[in-house]
Amino acid sequence: MRLVLKSWSRTRVVCAAVAAISLGAALWLALHHPVSPLAAVLGALLCFAGAAAWRNFWLVAIPAALPWLDFSPWTGWLVVSEFDIFLCAVFAGAYLRLGWATSTSAGAEAAVSQSGGTASVSRPADRVQWVLLAALALTGLVGLVRGLADAGSLGDGWYQGYTDPLNSLRVAKSLFFGLMSVALCRSAIARDAAVACRRLATGMLLGLATVAIAVVWERLAYPGLLDFDTVYRATGLFWEMHVGGGAIDAYLAMAMPFGWWFVSVAQKPWSRVIALGLMVILVYVCVVTFSRNVYLAVALPALFLAIAAWIRPHGRSSEHARHGAGRGNGRSNGARVALVGWLLLAAAALALPNWGAGSFLLNRMENTGRVLDARLLHWQQAMSLPATASDGAWGIGFGRFPARYDRDAPEGKLLGQIGWRAKQQGAGLDRDSIKLWASHGRADSAASFGLIQRVPIIPGVRYQVEMDMHAATPTVVVVEVCERHLLYDWDCQYSLLKVLPGSTTWSRQTRLLQGGVFRPQPWYAPRLGMFSLSIFNAGGEADISHVSLKAGTSEELIQNADFSAQTARWFPAAQYHYLPWHADSLYLELLIERGWAGLLVFLALITLAFSRLSRARGTQIAMVRFLAAALLGALLVGVFGSVMDTPRVAFLVYFLALFAIQLPPNREKVPSWQVSTPA
Repeated sequence: MRLVLKSWSRTRVVCAAVAAISLGAALWLALHHPVSPLAAVLGALLCFAGAAAWRNFWLVAIPAALPWLDFSPWTGWLVVSEFDIFLCAVFAGAYLRLGWATSTSAGAEAAVSQSGGTASVSRPADRVQWVLLAALALTGLVGLVRGLADAGSLGDGWYQGYTDPLNSLRVAKSLFFGLMSVALCRSAIARDAAVACRRLATGMLLGLATVAIAVVWERLAYPGLLDFDTVYRATGLFWEMHVGGGAIDAYLAMAMPFGWWFVSVAQKPWSRVIALGLMVILVYVCVVTFSRNVYLAVALPALFLAIAAWIRPHGRSSEHARHGAGRGNGRSNGARVALVGWLLLAAAALALPNWGAGSFLLNRMENTGRVLDARLLHWQQAMSLPATASDGAWGIGFGRFPARYDRDAPEGKLLGQIGWRAKQQGAGLDRDSIKLWASHGRADSAASFGLIQRVPIIPGVRYQVEMDMHAATPTVVVVEVCERHLLYDWDCQYSLLKVLPGSTTWSRQTRLLQGGVFRPQPWYAPRLGMFSLSIFNAGGEADISHVSLKAGTSEELIQNADFSAQTARWFPAAQYHYLPWHADSLYLELLIERGWAGLLVFLALITLAFSRLSRARGTQIAMVRFLAAALLGALLVGVFGSVMDTPRVAFLVYFLALFAIQLPPNREKVPSWQVSTPA
């Protein structure tokens, strides 16, 4: 009895410590929020309370919030985001509840033992799993340390970019957040694996619904819902794609199987209509990403699910399975999943009339060979980045790919960069400023990388800009106000500002922007506005200490106009050329940044996850094949796309894999010691 109480007492202390540290981190980050610290603190406290009060709140809330809880274009945050605050707060509440529940369970077990009953005996720990988790943590810590060491220091301030030291923390945090979920997943699955899987699927469905809404709005607001000719790829609310990449590709690849699950379990007519309607919209979302990766990584798992449901239908319960009642329902489920597969083909067929000479979709398909050649060259240059045996074994460090590629790849220069500078010592230059420069010798660098800020679109007026600048070389600064969601400019007003060297003071220029005035927008699909600063000439650079923007008689539209708060409210964005920021392969980015050790440990995690899922199929947990399809989608999209350099998406990969390895093996009875009595 004493040993049981002592063991559970230690568990309670550990859970309380994790909860306290997580809540402290959430509140500390919230207090530093660039836009609204008070709202961030209140939101963190509400999430903490929700996770502490309701069991499995975290299991629904985390996947539901993942696709939208990031406001980087408004805040200027890159290293951390609102989703990080949310995760810390939710983990704090969930661990607090876990410690409370396990202590109650310990009291019950002690009472049984004291009254002469037989206390449950702990089964031996799953040594393979714990060794794997320890290896993940070790390679993660090594990758973080090596990344910071490669950068040379921690850098200054919150607002660092992709070549700065804290980019290592930005990329590494997904792994450590994933590891924090292990104990919670283990507890939820031990209590009731089927319920835990349904909660996870519900959260994923809610996330999918927000992606569907965001992409439909984006298409309505910009190119039009059925415009397949205009060069426009939907990005949804995945702001990490401001330098390209495949964030929405990877998310859809992992999330779409949960949509198929919804179709397979819908029983009532109204729920079937909702499920099929949602899937039709989501298939449309996949089509308008115009991503070959998405087409491959969504279609193949969907085909796998349809075939699996037909060959081996799953029953609704073990009771159904024993009496043979699950077969008819399984066949029906399989037929509905197959129907969704046919809907996927039908959606592609609907686009066929638009596959003419000017079709963006057809042009992308025709350019596949040329794109593949460029990708192979890119991979060859990327493979040269590890310079030592240590780099090969342990990697160059989390988040160091862009900096190394810019420095060492022969044709891999970034289009441009930004950097905040504190007050410069010198006559007339003692102000905080932002330095903006474009790469030398890059013909495609003209105005294709810049600093942006969200501004309102005001119809019927011209915008006026005022800027204080200084340059060491002749430089042309492009100023634009555009209707722009993320990557593609729509209607714009613009001006070119020439900055000549030689001055020892700040040069102030005021311009009325050229271009047509903006038109009124429909209430149901308003376009977002974006103010941007970029360098027009290759090799040009400029220091900017003051920016003012007004529209007619409006008040000042620019926040943090003097850069006194570093780059808060400002956000970097690229256009047209994105290769230098990404390895464009899940396996290559793991190999380069985390070495053979990190790649092999990740592959071991995925292998163990598939092994557990294959063994769990007989437990009547209907979710296992959909979890397998989600992980398969991640592996497929990773063949030609980066995954781990996007924190939210990388976290989802780890989260699903670590959830899967907690599922009980086939026909294994879950020991009573793992089941916590409800608090």
